[in-house]
Amino acid sequence: MPFWEEEYAKARKEGRLTRGTGPREVVKVATKYLPKGENLQALDLGAGEGQNSIHLAKNGFHVIALEKSPTGVQQIKEEARKAGLEEKVRVLHADIKRLPFGPATATARFDSILATGILHFLNRQQAEKLLRQMEAMTKPGGLHIIAAYTTKGDFYEQNKLKGRSAAFFDSGALKEMYARKGWKVLYYGEKMAPLRQPGPHGERMKNTRAFLIARKPV
Repeated sequence: MPFWEEEYAKARKEGRLTRGTGPREVVKVATKYLPKGENLQALDLGAGEGQNSIHLAKNGFHVIALEKSPTGVQQIKEEARKAGLEEKVRVLHADIKRLPFGPATATARFDSILATGILHFLNRQQAEKLLRQMEAMTKPGGLHIIAAYTTKGDFYEQNKLKGRSAAFFDSGALKEMYARKGWKVLYYGEKMAPLRQPGPHGERMKNTRAFLIARKPV
């Protein structure tokens, strides 16, 4: 069983969420930058148990929550129901490696796109493809909200030793990437923090995460 499917299933059985009920910290920070208006659309890639999606829905967005884990999908639906937001949160059981939008992947339709804690599941080519798709699907003036692992920490070193070409970013690289494309970087930070995934000897690994909020040129 994949790690996160096992974690979600365990938490669900115990009547809790793996990360609590609130959104990720970078999503909280992004709240003040969120676009305003009618019929706002957001895409939450790798939505987990729906904390970020619920937060966006509460802030006026219609959200597509895309999640690979069957238990995660079930949990997002339940959280949306409990919050009275079923009509504002649409849940798709899908993989970020194969976005289920067909030709619409090239259509600017979203006011905000979230990719928090998912890019390391991809290799470098897949991550670059996903970031291009995200850019194409974002409306002018729309936001990207990203949390990604950097090349500083135990998690990166473990992946490197195993020969995995996962998408980890050098310090500052994510910020520089968006600045080069002409996006306005509204917020950027890096923080070392523990992971839920155990290390090779059962120890709790640590790794630096990069957090970015950027606005697409109008």
